[in-house]
Amino acid sequence: MIGTFSEQLAKILVNKKHIDKADFELYHYGLFIVLSELFLFSFCVFAGLLLKITSQSIVFFAAFLFVRRYAGGLHVKTEPKCLALTLTSLLISIVLIKVSLIYSNLLFVIAIQLVCSILLPVISPADTPQKKLSDKERKVFKGITIAILIVFAVTNALLLYFRLSRYAVPVVYAVLLETILVVLGKIFNGRLAETTDEQ
Repeated sequence: MIGTFSEQLAKILVNKKHIDKADFELYHYGLFIVLSELFLFSFCVFAGLLLKITSQSIVFFAAFLFVRRYAGGLHVKTEPKCLALTLTSLLISIVLIKVSLIYSNLLFVIAIQLVCSILLPVISPADTPQKKLSDKERKVFKGITIAILIVFAVTNALLLYFRLSRYAVPVVYAVLLETILVVLGKIFNGRLAETTDEQ
């Protein structure tokens, strides 16, 4: 798995004295994040290639990654479960983008963006048992999330104006997926903390 591979890479860097042993955990985590994002990006590009919407899948992944970084979302206990959940949700989203581009209904897409742009700032961020956010961090992350959603809304308005809805649609589905994951995170992340405490 990616976690094991990133750990081995970090150990190699320590053994070759490229990094201090005290920084092992930091580099292990950093490598895990970078490798995970590269893998997920490759997956989205591959799915986009299969469905012949490569550029839209790239736009979708970039938008999702950007807002996810600050809004948080659902987290599960193990890396395999997390990977399976993430790949499934990304694939479903890309398929929905393809369907939306074929059966274009811009009013429906705009409605999704409006609802999510109102709901997401209210419920975000969704932190985790492993990384609890302070009140100050919550305010900062919520503020950044709102700023991102405003940028997305303005960008999509311009894309629609210039008849480039094929690029507005993936941004909307990125926001929709993130909203769903934050809702699920609010519901289940607390239960994850309870099961962790019991062990």
